Amino acid sequence: MSPLASQLINLLAAILLLLAFAMLSQRRVLSLVHLFTLQGAALVASTTVMAYATISRIFISPPRSHWS
Repeated sequence: MSPLASQLINLLAAILLLLAFAMLSQRRVLSLVHLFTLQGAALVASTTVMAYATISRIFISPPRSHWS
């Protein structure tokens, strides 16, 4: 994994953690919904970076025949 991807994943993990703490301190439902939306966007970004960083390691093998 490249150093840039690793730093981005760590940054997005820190953002997820900060958003979780911000959600704990909110009392209004509308604010919670907005923070939950931001948390979902950060999770999508983190998953995208991880998928892009590990795409060269993913190997899809053809299915094995049970009759051979």
